[in-house]
Amino acid sequence: MKRFLQSVLLFLPISMVGYMLLVCLWGQFLPPVLTPNMRYKVASYGFMDQRLQEARQTGKVNVLFLGSSRTYRGFDPRLFAQVGLSSFNLGSRAQTPLQTKLLVKRYLETLQPDTVIFEVSPLIFMIDGVESSLEVLANDRNDRHSVAMVAQLKNLKSLNTMIYGFYHDAINQQMSVTPVEVFEDDTYVPGGFVQKDLAFYSPVPQNQQVYQPRPEQIAAFEEILALLKAQGVTVVLVQSPMTSGLYASYTNMPVFKQAMRAYAPFYDFNKGLPIDDSAHFYDANHLNQNGVQVFNRALLDTLGYGQP
Repeated sequence: MKRFLQSVLLFLPISMVGYMLLVCLWGQFLPPVLTPNMRYKVASYGFMDQRLQEARQTGKVNVLFLGSSRTYRGFDPRLFAQVGLSSFNLGSRAQTPLQTKLLVKRYLETLQPDTVIFEVSPLIFMIDGVESSLEVLANDRNDRHSVAMVAQLKNLKSLNTMIYGFYHDAINQQMSVTPVEVFEDDTYVPGGFVQKDLAFYSPVPQNQQVYQPRPEQIAAFEEILALLKAQGVTVVLVQSPMTSGLYASYTNMPVFKQAMRAYAPFYDFNKGLPIDDSAHFYDANHLNQNGVQVFNRALLDTLGYGQP
């Protein structure tokens, strides 16, 4: 029995090292179609690589924006600059609190914001965060925060992507992609914002859904707020506009709003703005540039900064 246990204890570390080597070779030499359980793509849709490179070079800002694509497509630093506020947009595609926590721990000391505007919508608390984790793992240097996030996700694709990410970082390939300012119909704006060519939404029916948050996302969200409070950062929670059909599809939206108000000042901009589904959105969940301007001006006015 003793020899058996010794063999097992010896086999485990050897097998772990072997698995990691296999993942590195797998990612290095096989095409993506043959690696369904790993997705390592630098410079992907949404300019995440460029945003994080800029974040590393940006000093103190007045305002830091956090959240999903509704953030990096919804808060335009140029409009905040017009009222004298420096800002940076640290949003990313499908970002959930698990990824936000990682980014805050990496960049809060660098950006030193006075105020954090955290875009919150029901969906970011309802999804697992795997999609967003893959983007963060591939477009930033990996560290202990990567390990902590992947441990919470308990997802094979995230684990494999992280392993290959550490290998990719070690051979210094990550920054080999030349940043671009325009990709298809998107334009990267310094400060982390992405402006889409003007397009208009054609409303379609939305399926009903119920706000049911995941406990791990709520726990991460509360940890973020505690960390920001400990650093003396003012936090404002904002629900940016979505189309009326999508907003109405959440059958218990008041439950979500009540929960957010218990954490910090919360503003829901889905009521009272002169915004039209067809004129101010390019899809059900994202404002077009006309909508961004209406929303940002209303937000600045609400926060007491006046309008640009």
